[in-house]
Amino acid sequence: MQQSKKYNYKLNIGRAFISNSFIVLVSFGLALFIYFDFELDNTRLVIILVSTLLGLLPLFLMIHYVLASMRIKVKMNIEFKTIEVYSKGNFISFNFDQVSAVEIHEHKGLGLYEFDFDYAKYIMEDGQYFVINNFMNPNYLIPEGLEPIIKKKFLPIISRSIKLN
Repeated sequence: MQQSKKYNYKLNIGRAFISNSFIVLVSFGLALFIYFDFELDNTRLVIILVSTLLGLLPLFLMIHYVLASMRIKVKMNIEFKTIEVYSKGNFISFNFDQVSAVEIHEHKGLGLYEFDFDYAKYIMEDGQYFVINNFMNPNYLIPEGLEPIIKKKFLPIISRSIKLN
């Protein structure tokens, strides 16, 4: 008997988390290095402030994505064409046919200021939706026959990770 092909989406500390953590540590490390190893003047104070702000943005986005990942768990089965969504002890099941659209929201960087934050929003025919982000699994399954809508945002904030009736 052949094993069914499944995609599991739950919080997973992977490449996206590690790369964004590295950016935070480098930004704060630079600010601390300049603060302790050089005389402070206005120019160095501005460099410290900018470096700290550039480190805080991915830190807050990481916390936001981890909290959004903890609220939901999704299992997709290609063989049976089903989607199972678990949230707060509740369980709801969908078929691939019920998915009307998939929106992929990606981070739009400014030059070298680029992070690894993105998420996919699966919208059902009746208006219900759920969100999977790249802290759960970096590969998004797109049901057959659907073309994903790709949106680029500077701050890809997940307003609500799940809306199920």
